[in-house]
Amino acid sequence: MIENPFQLAFIVSEKNEQATVHYISQYFDSIRKFKVIATQTESRALEKFKQASLEISFVPSLKEKGDVKIGKEMMNNQISAVIIFNYAAITKQLPPERLSSLMEKSWTFDVPLCLNAANVHLVVNNLVSVRGLTRTDTMNKTQKSSKENEAMMTLLLTRFPTFDVELSTQEIARREKRARFSEQQHTFWLETSKLMHLKPFFTETADKFAHLATVETSYWTKDEEVHQFLRLKAAPLEKSIEYLTIGPSAPLRDIWDYPRFQRDFLISHHLFMTSLDFLKILRKRYSSPVPPEFLGEEGDYKPASAVVVILKDWLVMEYGADFASNDPLREEFEDLMKNEISKNDPETGRELVDMLHTTFDLKPPYPIDLSKAPKSILPKDKSGKDDILSFAVQEVARQMTLLDEDLFQRVKAKEFLGGAWTKKDAYTRAPNLTKFIHHTNKMAAWVVTEILKEKNAQTIAELIIRFIQIGKELLELKNYSGVMHILTALHSATIGRLKSAWNIISSKDKNEFDELTDSLSLLGHFKNYRDTLKKLPPSVPCIPLIPVTCSDLNGIGEVLDNETDQGWINWDKHSKVANHIWSVKRFMRARYIFSPVPSIQNYMKTAEIWEGEKTLAAIAKFREVNGGRVSEKMDSSKKSHKPAKTGDEFKISDKEWALLHDSAELHKYSVGQEILSEGVQNRFLFRVKKGTVRVQKHIGGKVVIVDFMKEKSIFGEISMLLRTEQALTTASIIAEENGTEIVKYSIEDIIEVCSEQPAFSEKLMKFIAINLSRKLKNFGKNITPTPDLPKTPSNFGISPVEPVTPTKTLKDPNLEMLVKKYEEAESEKEMEKLSEKSKKKKKDDEDKNGSIGHSFMRKEMRASKRLPNFTGPDSKESGGGLTYSVSESTVPSLSEESGGGSIPRKIQKRSSQMKMVPKSKAKKEKSEDDIQRFFGIPPSEPIIRTFNCTVKTNISSQGTLYITPHYICFSSNIFGRKTKVRYHLSSIKELFLKDNKIHLELKNNNTYVSIKDFEKSGVPPDEAFNFIKNFYEQRSTSEVGESENYENSMEDSMNLNDNDWELILEGTRSIHLQKDEYVIKENQESKRRIYQIHKGACKITRTDEEGNTKDIGIMTINDSIFGEISFLEGTPATASVIANEEDTVVRVLEGFYLDVVFDYHPGLSGRFYYYMATGLSTRLKLRDAAIKEQKTIKEEESEQEPEKEKEDKEHQIDSEKEKEKEKEKEKEKEKEKDIP
Repeated sequence: MIENPFQLAFIVSEKNEQATVHYISQYFDSIRKFKVIATQTESRALEKFKQASLEISFVPSLKEKGDVKIGKEMMNNQISAVIIFNYAAITKQLPPERLSSLMEKSWTFDVPLCLNAANVHLVVNNLVSVRGLTRTDTMNKTQKSSKENEAMMTLLLTRFPTFDVELSTQEIARREKRARFSEQQHTFWLETSKLMHLKPFFTETADKFAHLATVETSYWTKDEEVHQFLRLKAAPLEKSIEYLTIGPSAPLRDIWDYPRFQRDFLISHHLFMTSLDFLKILRKRYSSPVPPEFLGEEGDYKPASAVVVILKDWLVMEYGADFASNDPLREEFEDLMKNEISKNDPETGRELVDMLHTTFDLKPPYPIDLSKAPKSILPKDKSGKDDILSFAVQEVARQMTLLDEDLFQRVKAKEFLGGAWTKKDAYTRAPNLTKFIHHTNKMAAWVVTEILKEKNAQTIAELIIRFIQIGKELLELKNYSGVMHILTALHSATIGRLKSAWNIISSKDKNEFDELTDSLSLLGHFKNYRDTLKKLPPSVPCIPLIPVTCSDLNGIGEVLDNETDQGWINWDKHSKVANHIWSVKRFMRARYIFSPVPSIQNYMKTAEIWEGEKTLAAIAKFREVNGGRVSEKMDSSKKSHKPAKTGDEFKISDKEWALLHDSAELHKYSVGQEILSEGVQNRFLFRVKKGTVRVQKHIGGKVVIVDFMKEKSIFGEISMLLRTEQALTTASIIAEENGTEIVKYSIEDIIEVCSEQPAFSEKLMKFIAINLSRKLKNFGKNITPTPDLPKTPSNFGISPVEPVTPTKTLKDPNLEMLVKKYEEAESEKEMEKLSEKSKKKKKDDEDKNGSIGHSFMRKEMRASKRLPNFTGPDSKESGGGLTYSVSESTVPSLSEESGGGSIPRKIQKRSSQMKMVPKSKAKKEKSEDDIQRFFGIPPSEPIIRTFNCTVKTNISSQGTLYITPHYICFSSNIFGRKTKVRYHLSSIKELFLKDNKIHLELKNNNTYVSIKDFEKSGVPPDEAFNFIKNFYEQRSTSEVGESENYENSMEDSMNLNDNDWELILEGTRSIHLQKDEYVIKENQESKRRIYQIHKGACKITRTDEEGNTKDIGIMTINDSIFGEISFLEGTPATASVIANEEDTVVRVLEGFYLDVVFDYHPGLSGRFYYYMATGLSTRLKLRDAAIKEQKTIKEEESEQEPEKEKEDKEHQIDSEKEKEKEKEKEKEKEKEKDIP
């Protein structure tokens, strides 16, 4: 049995096959704990391990690019380590670019790349223990022949450049002696050291020695921290390199902190040069002459020795991070070793090459010795459910620290440079730092979520106290990042709203909380924290506040430039930058010695995270107002509202169906008997109790099998849900077996039971919605054209156990156009109805007050003139749908005179409609005629001005305000809640401006309306008010006109009302995105969210089988919600949704927020899922109509094809005859020319 779900990947060829076999055989007991994947060879020597219980699989050979396959597995997090024995020999078979690709993926995805047995042992033992290993035990198992490799690995693991050089006794004495120099002695020392150009810095009469100053003098300034020391403030690159490579006894080192400069250079050189350029300059410096002032007492000093020291420190610092993913840098380094350093000093060259290669195998977190780790404190009650209250405070703090340290160890110094973590490509430029910052935010959100999940004030108080105690433990561990997780959460406005819980907490606990807060107080820009950090030695384990360092670096970057006006390197800036980076990086050498506790770590890693300040505030309000009391009507057995992830996980039991037994009718059918006819009205829901049924429909005169349904399936839900629209059934249901049993339920009885049983209402409507979402996602995939069948039972004897394989799937890129055509026709009908209604209104009704109403998704679909979230029959949903648009263009008729023949009129018409264009081009703003029809106002009412704003009567709605000479009109669409209102100016009793809001008081019923947030249009409220007031004063004496609302009534109680919408929308939040930022990522785990674009536009992309990303659609503010299918099913997104414009705003409705709302308002859950099911039904209905129209078009075109071919053939013959005649005429003319 495999103990660890990790995979070891062996790169094997004929050159290293025997070495690989030997290693696996020798250490088989360790290797067999892993899954193994290897490149195949001709001799297939590794296949023998299959018989020895090793789970091994093979990819193609190196010749067939098997290493590329392993690289892809690394990207998918399926590989834990890549092993290559006899690295030098295999490079002949593995091209450099492919090896470089492996190395780059190794670094990017934190996968060790092992090149020798010692390294393999370290990594394997590290994986076996999950975290850390005892180096002594591991080394004892290592082959004796690899002692040299072991020593190198140990060196790299233990050596970490401190840049705090311990001075020799002679050096200390020399510095102390110089500190007591008189000015005359100091002048003599500078003169003998050839540093007289620096004399002005060591005298109080600098003007007296100004004549000694040179250009080089301007590079320096006094060091304010150390007496009689200088600091390099700026210098040209060439001079900076000279300073970097001075000898160890150079006099300049006596008045300058050289180790610090070396540190600053290695850390910050990325700001002014590439690492490759730096190495090339060092290579040039390796053999260059030495300036006299750099010789010192040794006289025979050469820069070569200094360059070697720099290279060693560069390799050791961060374990060769700069070399790990930089192929040209490694190649230049190896060439320098081979052709220059090794020739002068073979031993040094070999040491440097070994150091370079060994760094490839070191991936953070680096191995540690856990033999001295304290005993873990495990939960006492192992049978109980894991939660934060069941874990020991001290152990939670330890495990939080290990999680923080794991990410902290990975952060590289160069990721802090240039504000890399703030850029659009932050995950490329600063991947580890970005992950750490996100982890910090995630952990703070986790603390808030843990507290908000509890409903009872007493339990909430206990959790707050527990986190205060955890924070104290984290402070003892010097995990300041962990302390900040706790403080950020407990000081958040969301947790602050839980006053009932805070009132329960004792004064003692509150005092401890205040002390914890003071330790990381913001006063003095974290003065207490900074003072504490300065006192800590690097040997003490510590996790600093990375965000504070990032803030400091941002400030430095805003004030100082990388270069001076002279073009010199600005060491004033780079020294400050490097110092701030080193203040946190210096703690990398110290490690926390704690054993991991998987149960606690997994609890924190996999915990649900609630996000969104507005959403969390709404939940806190529920908790506080209700005092933790859940509605008594709520089914006590119901724990959550999470979606089903597979088809079998969300079913309604027979016991639950029994709630409808009073209205249930059981019917039995024989094979071939029709259960439900196509094209009829339906007010029933059907359930297959026994047997199998076939779903079929007529398309183009033929019977098409759509699907087969077995026991527990339901049908008839679409026509049942859309019954108020006189919707007809879209398919026939035929029994496939004798004795098929169908249970029939009336919609009226379903609604009655649902109103009495909220828990059942939610489950039934959610079950229906999930079934519809799956039908929508798979729409068109199982359509099987079949020949017409006689209506005899013998022809329907298909076994339900053997599903019929579809022989053909209808796929056509023009399907979207057909849906649009149907929808436009529906929309025109709706507009005509509104216009008729407006004309027939009596004069005595015109005084009625307008009020904000709402319609629902099915009405919205009809009036929107497009199909929101539409995918073709062969496409997949991206968590809720994809959108295309169609542009109608005209195709000119081709006449015989134009030489193009002719096209029948029907074909011309179809061709003009078939042209598909991206939505960004096809989408048009609503015309004035559209708006007039939409609100039912006369054509004589031009739209004078529009505003983006918020209108409130019962609840607030964000949308667009339209001003005409006689009307104020408003429309909005928020998550399917559509608001449309029209006020005649003469129906307004009073109009005034107060608190930046425009207030309307209507004449009837004393209705009040407020309009605010004009800033969304960039217009001050007073300007908007004066504009509207001007028309109001001119028209107020006119005859009172009508004000009308467009609220659509339902015949049942399953409709979402205004109170429902107010609860739902209270917790919605907005996310602001710049262009190319993701809303949803392809294959991302479902976050149970519903989205709607509020501003801007988003594009939809999908990755094909070859790994290429393609744009497949555009969504704008005119489209409806998206993400609902992923929300219902809990499945990963099958496409990405990306902001396509700057400053795009997307509204988000969180699933966890709905869960909380449903807990306190159980009746709302059933109505919400009914609303979603109705919208999905509308979309399915439109797609079905499009499929049928598509088939009709194809048949019409096929009928016209013979006639067109005949016309084309005749036209071709006529053209050939004309050409022959022209040739004859030309010949006649030539003959005439030849006659004298």
